[in-house]
Amino acid sequence: MRKLFIVLFFSFAFSFINSSAFSIPGICKLQVTRIACPGKQTESFRKCDGDESCVEIIELPSSQLCEQAAEEACFNSAHNEQITKSKSITATFNDDSLENGNDICDTRNTGNRFKFDKCD
Repeated sequence: MRKLFIVLFFSFAFSFINSSAFSIPGICKLQVTRIACPGKQTESFRKCDGDESCVEIIELPSSQLCEQAAEEACFNSAHNEQITKSKSITATFNDDSLENGNDICDTRNTGNRFKFDKCD
């Protein structure tokens, strides 16, 4: 009976420690590069402190969520369609390249769903 209790206790403790509540987040890095519409550089580059390119760092629990964050960052809002001509995002999770280092905005932009290249 005592052995059974010890086995159950350690099984429970191990599964509790490995639960997602105690998972250590990984480092998701999004390398974002924007090409501004003509004359709109200041507005387009605002999110990168005035630079064309910057790295956004997010703590996330999985590479899948990092890929999802990168894809969501590709979207160009209706307001930004006249400001940002295109956006390129590559991502790493714990320094491992996602999408083989390819531009996520390019590989997942079926039907121009991210709304690029709409400058007047």
